[in-house]
Amino acid sequence: MSHVRAEILDVDYPNTAAARIVINAPAPQIFNLLANPRAHASFDGSGTIEKSISGPERLYVGAKFGMAMKIKVPYRITNTVVA
Repeated sequence: MSHVRAEILDVDYPNTAAARIVINAPAPQIFNLLANPRAHASFDGSGTIEKSISGPERLYVGAKFGMAMKIKVPYRITNTVVA
């Protein structure tokens, strides 16, 4: 079994990275995880999310949710679901 988890993709944008990973799970199960703002730190990958600080139990188009972040110094960010 390979230990490679993601395929790194070429992008045409500066300072941008992209990857593709195949998850062996039903789409509704994956979407339920993605729609939970409190779960974002578990799959973000950057290590910058410290915790979810606000938002609905389940995201929807137009929903806002906040995160406590840290890149050298702590800060907070508010996100809006657009699609």
